Amino acid sequence: MAKNSKELLEETEKLKIENETLRQQLKEAKDSIDAIKSGNIDALVITHEKDLKIYTEKTADKPYRILIEKMHEGAVTLNEDGSILFCNSSFANMVNLPFQKIAGTKFERYMDDSFKGRHAKWLNPGRTNAVHEESHIIANGGKVIPVLITVNALTLDNILVLNIILTDLTIQNENQERLKVKAKLIEEKNKELENTNKELAYQNEEKEKRATELALANKELAFQNEEKEKRAAELVIANKELAFQNEEKEKRANELSIADKELEYQSGEKEKRAAELSIADKELEFQSGEKEKRAAELIIANKELEFQNKEKDKRAAELAIANKELEFQSKEKGKRAAELIVANKELGFQNEEKDKRAKELAIANKELEFQNEEKDKRAAELVIANKELAYQNEEKEKRATELALANKELAFQHKEKEKRATELAIANKELAYQNEEKDKRAAELIIVETDVKELVGLNTHKERILSTIAHDLRSPLAGIIQTTELLKEDFETMEAIELKERLELLYNLSIDELSMLDSLVDWARIKFASDAFSPANIELVKYVKKVFATFNEIAVANEIQLSYEIADNTIVYADKKMLLSILQNIISNSLKNTHPGGKVTALAQRKEDKIIVEIRDTGIGMSKAVKEKLFAPQMEDLSKARKEKKGAGIGLLLIAGFVNKNGGEINVESIEGKGTSFYFTLPSEKI
Repeated sequence: MAKNSKELLEETEKLKIENETLRQQLKEAKDSIDAIKSGNIDALVITHEKDLKIYTEKTADKPYRILIEKMHEGAVTLNEDGSILFCNSSFANMVNLPFQKIAGTKFERYMDDSFKGRHAKWLNPGRTNAVHEESHIIANGGKVIPVLITVNALTLDNILVLNIILTDLTIQNENQERLKVKAKLIEEKNKELENTNKELAYQNEEKEKRATELALANKELAFQNEEKEKRAAELVIANKELAFQNEEKEKRANELSIADKELEYQSGEKEKRAAELSIADKELEFQSGEKEKRAAELIIANKELEFQNKEKDKRAAELAIANKELEFQSKEKGKRAAELIVANKELGFQNEEKDKRAKELAIANKELEFQNEEKDKRAAELVIANKELAYQNEEKEKRATELALANKELAFQHKEKEKRATELAIANKELAYQNEEKDKRAAELIIVETDVKELVGLNTHKERILSTIAHDLRSPLAGIIQTTELLKEDFETMEAIELKERLELLYNLSIDELSMLDSLVDWARIKFASDAFSPANIELVKYVKKVFATFNEIAVANEIQLSYEIADNTIVYADKKMLLSILQNIISNSLKNTHPGGKVTALAQRKEDKIIVEIRDTGIGMSKAVKEKLFAPQMEDLSKARKEKKGAGIGLLLIAGFVNKNGGEINVESIEGKGTSFYFTLPSEKI
């Protein structure tokens, strides 16, 4: 009995659930009917056996359907067996068929053989990520089109459908082919540069050979100059030898004259010695007179001694000096006596010398005779020297002739040297021209490599944007459309509050998609620099005031004070639109992150040829990790930020690109809980 009660309770619960489900479906059906009557639903999706049938109004013109139709990529919806339920005009154009002939056909019909049977693998209700694969479409007429396929699996009333986005890769492949052509051109340029380098190396070798030949010619010329100098030195030596012989001849004559003069001198010396003996006698008499003077001086000294004794007390020192002087004078007197003795001895010596000089005179006479004999010998030698001088004059004339020939040869070598110098100058000019050509080729190569790198970067950036659009923008849009169609189907059974909630949800999702699209556009603007760059001299304070006026209502509503400390004559050289965008973005961020009662201040100061602008707030600040990624968000950050309903940093990345475009730099300083300061530099006024 207890078991039957339990089963009864379970059946009662099941009936209640079914009853509630039926009531809900009835309500949604009623709401849908009311919506159809009021014109708020423009399409219905009906489950028919295993297929889905779509009924639309002729006047349906919703933005999302227009967006799908206007997409450059093909959009296709498949059921479980691979039949096409829906496609946009881009896909119809790809396969070159009208929509009426495509609907209901198998999707495999338009794909290459490698695609067949693969759609079943994609019908996995547990799959969360989109599938990205490259394949080929076979259009009507046999044209093969390369495409990137992005597949999302969706569940509608427990029926799996596939939402497929097809991106035409024809242009991308053409760009890759262009890249290959560019790469080949670069290889050809490199080969040309290598050939040029080889030619330049050959010319350098030729130049070195010419330089070696010139060096050898210079060495040969130097050798000839040395030979010439040797010949000139030999001639000089011969002249010096001749002059030396002449000098020797003159010396021999002078020696003979000197011998005569010496004989005369000796006779004069003999007479001088006699005169000296007479002078010595006179000196002896003078010394005797001096002796008597000294005796008189001694008497005077005694008298002076008596006077000094009277002055004893006062002149004690002088008395000692006088005694010493007296002793000295006594010694001098003894010396004079000794000198007199020496003079007498000298007189005796002079007499002995007189005898010696007489003997020397006899010897001198003999020597004079000898010198006369030598004179005759020297005369004979002079005759021989004259003959030798004549021979040397003949040799001198020969050497002069050789010197003239050497001068002619030297002049010829100078001409050859000038020719070689001219050839070397021409070779240097040719080498300089080739170096210039080499630099030009190198510059062209750098430009080509830069173009290739930029093209590769742009192509990669385009692929990333297309991938993000296909995954994060268009796939969710297809989901929004399907949800909208379900809403239309259950419109009659929905209550007003639930209907409003779903519409608000759809509205918010649409706003998010629009924000995402704006972010992608901003990202593309940064990379492709779509805005025209037109810098000019700008008065900074006017633009700060303009931005403050824009955000004044927001600041007043949040009780945030806006102020600036910028001189009126502060001029920057920048693009007006970019400067306005930079100020608006930074000040807007400062207002968002500043608490009521806070302050946002704009400051500027000059540093050399730059103006440093600071936007300072007293807001919440940021962590070090946030600062490091502030100016470098990646494409994958867009999806993450969108899911977390946060800013992806695209605005800051955009203004960083603008600042760099204007020749400046941007950085940030922040303390968590105290505030943040953004700094960016711009060139000062240009005259």
